[in-house]
Amino acid sequence: MHPLRLFLAALAGLALSVALHSQTSRTSAVQNESPIKVSVNEVILDVVVTDKRGHQAKDLRLEDFEVYEDGVRQKLSSIREVGVVSEVAAAQKPGAPVAIETPPAQVPRRTTVPQISLITLVFDRISLSGRKLARDAAFQYFKELGPTDFVSVVAIDRVLRVLAPFTQDLERLKRAVELAAGGTPQQFAEVSDSLREALNQLEISTAAAEAAVATVGRGGGTGAGAGSAFAEAAMSQATANMLRQTGVGDESIQGRATIEALMNVIRGARVLPGRKAVVFFGQRIALPVQVIERFRDLISAANRANISFYCIDTAGLETGTQLSQMSRELGRIAAVSKAQQSRRAGAVTQDEVMLAEDASNVTRMPTQNNLVDLAESTGGVLIANTNDLGSGLHRVSEDLRSHYELSYIPANEVYDGSFRKVEVKVKRSGLVARSREGYYAFRSNDVAESPYEMPLLAALNSQTSQHDLAVRSSSMLFPTSGSRSEAVFYLEFPLSDFSFPADGRKKEYSAKVQLMVLVKNAAGNILEKFSQEFPFQGPLERAAETRARNFLFYRTADLAPGRYTVEMVVRDPLAGKVTTKKSVLIVPVRTIRSLGLSSIVLVKRLEDARTDANLLENPFLLGKQTVVPYLDSTIALKDAIQLAFYFVAAAPAAGEATMDTILSKDGKPLGHTGERVLPPPDARGMIRYVAALPLTDLTEGSYDVQVVVRQGDTIVNGRVAFSIQ
Repeated sequence: MHPLRLFLAALAGLALSVALHSQTSRTSAVQNESPIKVSVNEVILDVVVTDKRGHQAKDLRLEDFEVYEDGVRQKLSSIREVGVVSEVAAAQKPGAPVAIETPPAQVPRRTTVPQISLITLVFDRISLSGRKLARDAAFQYFKELGPTDFVSVVAIDRVLRVLAPFTQDLERLKRAVELAAGGTPQQFAEVSDSLREALNQLEISTAAAEAAVATVGRGGGTGAGAGSAFAEAAMSQATANMLRQTGVGDESIQGRATIEALMNVIRGARVLPGRKAVVFFGQRIALPVQVIERFRDLISAANRANISFYCIDTAGLETGTQLSQMSRELGRIAAVSKAQQSRRAGAVTQDEVMLAEDASNVTRMPTQNNLVDLAESTGGVLIANTNDLGSGLHRVSEDLRSHYELSYIPANEVYDGSFRKVEVKVKRSGLVARSREGYYAFRSNDVAESPYEMPLLAALNSQTSQHDLAVRSSSMLFPTSGSRSEAVFYLEFPLSDFSFPADGRKKEYSAKVQLMVLVKNAAGNILEKFSQEFPFQGPLERAAETRARNFLFYRTADLAPGRYTVEMVVRDPLAGKVTTKKSVLIVPVRTIRSLGLSSIVLVKRLEDARTDANLLENPFLLGKQTVVPYLDSTIALKDAIQLAFYFVAAAPAAGEATMDTILSKDGKPLGHTGERVLPPPDARGMIRYVAALPLTDLTEGSYDVQVVVRQGDTIVNGRVAFSIQ
């Protein structure tokens, strides 16, 4: 980890307190009470204890608690009661300096320095009536914000849209909630894109923090300026992490899109210390069988980041619609099943293939159960079956401001990624403890979020490269309106290399694909991690058809100029086959809103764009079609009569842009097409273009195509190499 990042993580709680309180004389006390722990094995639990009436219990001691892990009682290391603040501080408005008082001698265990609370309001795709309920509840919740509460607002359409970063600006938060409740996906995209400048602000804030630390080190300051700089950098980092895209291309399932967006919320908030909560306004989290395991990963990631989910079911008291939908779907499945039994020959239909899976999915349609699972597994609560959401949100405020923090070193020292169930008990009668229900056994410095990732990481960390599977890969760059570039990490491989074991009794086949992409900076720190496990299952007669297909996977990330290492791994867990690849990616320096050019991409084919995709997010979109890259640079002359290539030019300035194409063989130019006027840029200042070169007059050998784009006096160029056989 970069020294500054490590320093940020260790001192963010201190820095935020300095920035909020302007009380440098209290920094040592704040630092001592920071929730950041040194031990890599320590488990920290935020515990809310209430009586039968729901009132929170105070003044509990370490001996009042028992914690069990997989049924084995654990030895507690410490207890901290969080949230007792002075009357002066409690009466102040958000953003105002907090007055710190010396704790009374009779209650030295209580925390008098307020702990930072980070709350993210997430608006999923919900009905119009649900949006109104959510908006009204959020506005009522804003009235309860305290002086140490920071709130962000995000919306989910197909990907995560950050509408307001962590802030105490109530007017900005209200505008963001209004947009989330009544805006369109296009409006979400516009606001979220503008916040991408937080990435640039992060770099500026980080540089300022480094300069401030250097000044303090030379005796040139008190440290308060450094604290403010670190606080700004940490907040910017949280927003930047939320804005990162987790993927494009296979998120047509609404449940997967919601889960991946919530994963980004967790990645954003986990860089900051303090009590963290996600208030999820939704009417469902659809969990088809394909995404159940990813849902478990979400819960695990939330627990590792110390984030509780408070799920707000905005359906209110309206349950008739869901019951009707279940009834219709069960009727359809029954009809398909009856037709299948009566027909003894002919091709198997798609409905019949999906019959068992569809039936399983219908049983999950009462998705309030999923909201309960997400909330209770992370120490939060579900607020449902009511049209008065505001009173339920009051509980969020109470939990954040008053809870116990317990810690222990697990007696089980084997960290193998398995799930460990945690149970917290209170010895005093009449009291109930609420905390997270368990965690996956990773060390705190592990980057794994799911057990399947552990062998993938082990393969990448191995000193020996493995090439059991035929994998083609490429890293491509696309310009943005800012100084950063959008990197696309693309994988393609045939499923014929994978094992497809058959279950003779069920007459089914099964297969599994696991993959991971790591992006590391020049210091070797992981900036991005994309991973997924894809299970395949179907009737035996379809196994050959599935094995004949190619598997495509790509993910995108915004990267600052610099040098990166890209590590990719693909694994067949059923056969133990693995392929690893490592490459270097150089992101060029660009000024904001300057002329830019993407990588030049060889085109394998064009496909109709999927109607459910958010097309503006797809760098390979061309009109109503999607470009499929050709990752193999060797072209068989007998199979092709022309070579198509694709690029994206960023042309934010006024005036037309032109392009010229130069063809070379073995480094010697053969000719060029001459300058041609490019189409006008779209609303984002981007020009997407496909050109073609005839191959009929070319002979075998090594070639490259250079594309030169000109706008006024500015010229940018790029090239792609290929060979002809």
